[in-house]
Amino acid sequence: MQNRPSRRECCMQILQAERIRVQREGLGQLYAHEEKFNRLGTECQRGQGNLNEEILYSNRDCPIFNMRTKVRKDLTETG
Repeated sequence: MQNRPSRRECCMQILQAERIRVQREGLGQLYAHEEKFNRLGTECQRGQGNLNEEILYSNRDCPIFNMRTKVRKDLTETG
């Protein structure tokens, strides 16, 4: 006869698996936002003509600036 897990043990295993799945999804979203934020930053630096300097402007009319601001907000909410 095999030792079968109790109903409680099964429920605990299912809950643990669900927690892990939710954490992985959250990390995936966080990494996607970080990647987008960094990519947009690089694009801003290219617009300045120098990839080694910090981004110097904060022009609210700039679509890249606006996208980076939104992604920064998403990162704050996700992280």
